[in-house]
Amino acid sequence: MSNLHFAFLTGFLLRTPSATSIADLCQVSKSTAATALTSQTFTRVDHVMERASVAASTVYLAFDYTQSHHTGSEMQGLSYTYSSSHQASKLGQRYASVALVHSRELPAPISLTYAVSRELETDQYPYLTPSDQLIKVITAVKVQGIHFKGTLVDAEFGNKQVVGHCVTHNESLLVRMKSNTRVEHCGEEMTLKSLLSHVPRTCCHSYPKLNGRAKRIAVRYDGHTVDILVIWRT
Repeated sequence: MSNLHFAFLTGFLLRTPSATSIADLCQVSKSTAATALTSQTFTRVDHVMERASVAASTVYLAFDYTQSHHTGSEMQGLSYTYSSSHQASKLGQRYASVALVHSRELPAPISLTYAVSRELETDQYPYLTPSDQLIKVITAVKVQGIHFKGTLVDAEFGNKQVVGHCVTHNESLLVRMKSNTRVEHCGEEMTLKSLLSHVPRTCCHSYPKLNGRAKRIAVRYDGHTVDILVIWRT
């Protein structure tokens, strides 16, 4: 994969706000970047495998949405999605961003797919919920023969559907859970926020390199046994 493609996809994954900024990552003009990107698609399996081949040997599959916000008049096919940077719902489009990541290596972006909105849904291009989109991506990557240790996702995907799918299919999942998520611990149902009172900072192992303390706790979530990693920052 050329440095140009790597810079462009990495820019999207890093929430780079403009095509100009993305082009600056590889020090070419915006028009040159746009023209070069047409030479390689994001849908052909051989192109995906080519991008995956540059990843480290032991990687995780990172999945999230990249949002492209719009201003001005409303356009057909756009929908409102929540923007954490704006702390409000914004009109725009969403793209499913997929990359292979390693803690000591640069990410290897392998896919950037337009997420069809309800307004543009057709039989051939159906609307998918975020959870359905994630499950589809995990399945597709596995079918293509790309190996990864587990999937990394944000709190949006920490729900019963995604967790249940990964447990059922023996897939490792690392997800940032919301504090109001209800789990069962020691026979008692509670929120993750309440669970913190059972895991004080002093009971957690110290990790100086990470500047914090952490402890793994086994809980029940929607009938499944899962591990919650409690992290105290110092």
